[in-house]
Amino acid sequence: MRKALKRAKRTLRTYRNSFGNIVRGSRESLDRLAQREVSDELREAAEAPPLPVVAESFDEKEEAETQTCCQRHFGTDALLGSWFLAVASLLFALYGLVLVIQSWNSDDATWVTFAWGNLASGVMFMVGSFYFVSVSYPEEMDRCAREALTVDVDTLSWMEKHVTFNDMLLATWSFELGCIPYLVVAGAFLAEGGHRYTILGALLLSVTLVGMACLYVWVRSAMPHEMQKNGGNGSSEFYELLIEPCCDTAFMRRHLGTDLQAGGWLFFGPTAVAAALALALVCLFPGSPDAWTGFVQMVLLAIGAGLLLRSMYPGAREEAPLLG
Repeated sequence: MRKALKRAKRTLRTYRNSFGNIVRGSRESLDRLAQREVSDELREAAEAPPLPVVAESFDEKEEAETQTCCQRHFGTDALLGSWFLAVASLLFALYGLVLVIQSWNSDDATWVTFAWGNLASGVMFMVGSFYFVSVSYPEEMDRCAREALTVDVDTLSWMEKHVTFNDMLLATWSFELGCIPYLVVAGAFLAEGGHRYTILGALLLSVTLVGMACLYVWVRSAMPHEMQKNGGNGSSEFYELLIEPCCDTAFMRRHLGTDLQAGGWLFFGPTAVAAALALALVCLFPGSPDAWTGFVQMVLLAIGAGLLLRSMYPGAREEAPLLG
């Protein structure tokens, strides 16, 4: 997304340079537009430079025609990471479906709530993952970046501005909403009472709220008015509020300088920790199908989150590392 924003900004600068000397609404400007000098005509006939957007579109078309199927759909960090998220979310949704089937005739309301909560969360994460896949194609990234940098946000409705403007925003909101079922599950655990359920409910409630707060940084970074901040580099409120007052260094600015990067780290960090905890459970209970299922899901999710995070750095290679 950072690369797409830079390409869009270069295109806009080219147009500004081309028309920067024209004074809007003046008679002289209209005459200059209507009367073309002979030398300009000869120069244009000799050089015939294409418009930047047209040139980029032709380059993208030629590149797409020469790519293999694997390169086309898995050839960048963003695409490969999105597909890892999609597979992990699909397994998550299937696991929730199995739990629902197992609890279908159960009279235990807490168990039923837990099963349906997992299924609902898995479905929302799966929807968000496929939105991530959709927006991760290079031409789609460029289109979203150009739209975000050029749109007049004052003309957008509240829903468009904060929820539905592009696939990136829909993807992050899907992940955010995917956490809500666990608030319901936590409430069911707390309502059940007892020492065990009270601890589980309080722990689940705390983890879910912290996770939603972390994901919301990512959600805000995808809103068009936030993407337009800092000259088109994106908002940096997380860094300004929490990092800059205590440890404003070049290292921290490089890794957490924008809300997009901060959101990526806040998503990758917890998933990496969860993958390590899932590995510990597999070591403790090697015969448990649930432990192995959770381990596979979390490893895939952590790899996908890491690849998406890597794609947010402007100096990173655009090719997916697993494909060479």
